[in-house]
Order: sequence, then structure tokens, then C-alpha cells
Amino acid sequence: MHLIYAKPANSSDGHFLFAKDVKTGDFLQLLDSWVKITSIKKEISQGIFAPLTLSGKALVNGILVSNYAYLPNHDTIHKAFYPFRVLYSVFGQYVNIKTVDGLNWYAKLLMKISENIPHDYLNYKRTN
Repeated sequence: MHLIYAKPANSSDGHFLFAKDVKTGDFLQLLDSWVKITSIKKEISQGIFAPLTLSGKALVNGILVSNYAYLPNHDTIHKAFYPFRVLYSVFGQYVNIKTVDGLNWYAKLLMKISENIPHDYLNYKRTN
């Protein structure tokens, strides 16, 4: 479940939402403007592509997205990645090791830790 920066139609503020939760009429953040969602098409692909950037954000097809998935709070996840960013600043690509399933080892560790934290504490509801 990927996070995308969106502004609900009835809101003046944008925030990261799971892509599955945006609706027709909401707005997506482009590099320097907002674009209204006029239609939605569901696409399911196999495989994994999970790049990490120092800001935790990226532009995909011109739309602002989060590098993070799994939990809906971009800011909390970004703070949790602080130790990894420090390691990366010291050791560079040597710490950017992928696990067998293609995920970064630190991301995989955080996912495992989050499984043991009460969901109310993380302020989200798991959808699966």
C-alpha cells in the first residue's frame, strides 16, 4: 500500500494517504500545483520497487509520493528511518542492502517491529 500526497475535495490541506483511499474529486500534488482527480483506474502489478531517498519523498510521473508504504503516517516513518539515514551518510551504499524479497534491510526491520506495536498506538487500522 503506497502513500501519495493528496488533498481531499472537502479539505484545504494535503497529506499523505494510501493511494487506495484517494477518490474522484480529490487533488494530487504535482511539483508546484494541484491536479484534480477526474477518474481512477485500479492497476495491480507483481514485483516490488521500493527506492529510498533522503527526504523520504519522490516524484513519480510528476506526482508527489512517499518512499514509504505499509503505515499511513509518512512523518512517523521518516523519523523512524533517521538511524538509517545517519548510517547511509557515513557508510554510503554499503548499508543499502536488500533482503531476499527486494526490500531494504532496515525497512524490513521496521516492518517487523511495527507488527508488535498496538495498532492504536500507531494511529492506523490495518486493512488486511
